[in-house]
Amino acid sequence: MPFALHCTCSRGGQRIEQRRARSLDRDEIHLRPQSTIDYWLLPDITGAAAAIWWIDERSPPAGPLQMLRDAFYEPRHSFSATLSRAVFLYPERPWSLTSIAADLCKPARSVQMRLFRENESFAAIVRRQRLQRALLAVLHASDHEFGQGVQFDLGICSPADQDVLARGLALL
Repeated sequence: MPFALHCTCSRGGQRIEQRRARSLDRDEIHLRPQSTIDYWLLPDITGAAAAIWWIDERSPPAGPLQMLRDAFYEPRHSFSATLSRAVFLYPERPWSLTSIAADLCKPARSVQMRLFRENESFAAIVRRQRLQRALLAVLHASDHEFGQGVQFDLGICSPADQDVLARGLALL
């Protein structure tokens, strides 16, 4: 996720393992953006377990263009993380490498090279963030008695990505 995450365990226990970190068993967990974790929700003595996850909702800047400009021209900031956040916040925008390069007044190759130096690709970022956004919509729908006529919009996903989500739903 391109945002900080928080989790509170309301029933049972939770365990988290992060790369280059020891395991944590806590009732409340705070994760930095772009963290990779393994997570277990452990049942209590009655066999029940529940946890609530939420996204850190700091207000974003005026728009995606300003976010990207600030990150691109400031070498200390991760451009790929900022691009991930912008795509997640504004999934309806027609994201393309050429339009971002034009907005930044740079050649598309410069934007590609900046992402390459950060071990990312434009297409992978856009696909991953749109899938994450769609997955959260699906999980939110499941909180409201999934299968009882709840519908959600996957129009931002390609047909192949919609197929991936459908297979994932079958596993839920």
